[in-house]
Amino acid sequence: MVEQTIGNPPELTPVRAAFRDECVRLAAELRDLTEADLDRLTNCPPWTVRDLIAHVHTGVGRLAGMLAAPAPPRARVDAAGYFGAAKFTPPVDADRIEGGHRAGRCLTATTLADDPLSGQAPSRRAAGASRQRLR
Repeated sequence: MVEQTIGNPPELTPVRAAFRDECVRLAAELRDLTEADLDRLTNCPPWTVRDLIAHVHTGVGRLAGMLAAPAPPRARVDAAGYFGAAKFTPPVDADRIEGGHRAGRCLTATTLADDPLSGQAPSRRAAGASRQRLR
């Protein structure tokens, strides 16, 4: 475990701004996708575009909440420790893929057109609240 001092929230302002800008850009790219686009295979088998967007949506939702929260006084783990081998075992990968498939079944071109960053109707309010806190 590597402990590092994390800056005060004002030091995260550029990070929050960059994340917000990337979300806006991603939303613009997703807005015009059709059902056929969503069902296309990706270069990340076994994911379809729909599954991959759902997977990214999950990560964005977690990150939005983390960036909106006050920074902890110290990091408890570095990136290498967080993304260590335990995150990529076959059972963990299988669960991650099934989660993307499951979430992808709720994702439609209509929900993307309505609100590309929420993607999934059940999490729309939470995603909107997280985005609001990042502003």
